[in-house]
Amino acid sequence: MVDYSASKAAVVSFHEGLGMELRTLYKAEKVRTTLVTPGYVKTPLFEGFNNTSKFIVPALEPETLGEEIGRAVLSGMGGHIILPRGNYAFMGIVSCS
Repeated sequence: MVDYSASKAAVVSFHEGLGMELRTLYKAEKVRTTLVTPGYVKTPLFEGFNNTSKFIVPALEPETLGEEIGRAVLSGMGGHIILPRGNYAFMGIVSCS
């Protein structure tokens, strides 16, 4: 899980940097970016993973994640989607878009 977590941290940094660069360097105020950092989703990536911890939230259905992404894109606003929503408590960062 270290590689998975490290790549998630990298993409958060990339998203924040890209948003700042778009606004400050390119003056592209209308360009929006959306970052999606879900917990584990019932996909082949997590095949065989069993949640036995009381502290880990349940797996997401792919359809649930897809609906949230669609809603965010159609809203025309950028942002950071963290699912399940309870994971917001574990994020020590705030993403700008």
